[in-house]
Amino acid sequence: MFSTRNALLVALMQISVIVSGVMGAGVVLRILERAPASTRFLVDYGVTLMAIPLVWITSAVVVRSRSAISESAKTAAFWLGCVLLLGLIAFVACALIGPWMVVDGGLGDAHEV
Repeated sequence: MFSTRNALLVALMQISVIVSGVMGAGVVLRILERAPASTRFLVDYGVTLMAIPLVWITSAVVVRSRSAISESAKTAAFWLGCVLLLGLIAFVACALIGPWMVVDGGLGDAHEV
């Protein structure tokens, strides 16, 4: 299951999630006045998230190329990339959908004099 082609596909999916998250966070920040910290992080530091796929694909290809490493460790390296992909999807979803789920207002708003 762990081939270089599959690892590259997972890395490309990670990159596409990051890029779409940064672009979506920019749109959300433009539309909404207040945005949560996760959205601001994606806008300000989203490019640094590109290090995640770079480090993962580099280490996965190095693990795959070493013959002294067991097949179970190679498979674990591949599944780590899938877990990272799911984590990135969850973070981007939280940053993009979260601002729309916040209810503005509180107890003090209805009783202002």
